[in-house]
Amino acid sequence: MNTSKYLKELISPLIEDYSLFSVDMKKNENGVIVFIIKVSNNDIKRVIGNGGRCYRSIKTLLRSCFRNELVDLIIDIAGNK
Repeated sequence: MNTSKYLKELISPLIEDYSLFSVDMKKNENGVIVFIIKVSNNDIKRVIGNGGRCYRSIKTLLRSCFRNELVDLIIDIAGNK
């Protein structure tokens, strides 16, 4: 399964403004997989969650997609105006 598409489907129920919502994936030179989630400033709190609970859950679910405990994941959540 395409992990960017999976991540987008996972987060979409939390989003109110879909016009600013996007998910990109890239691999940096160290082999770390970086997901960049762009949402509106109002949706950042929903995606991160209370105390980072949603963020940690999203990271756990993504790690299970790779089926490799040694994969380093970075999820960068950026706000748009």
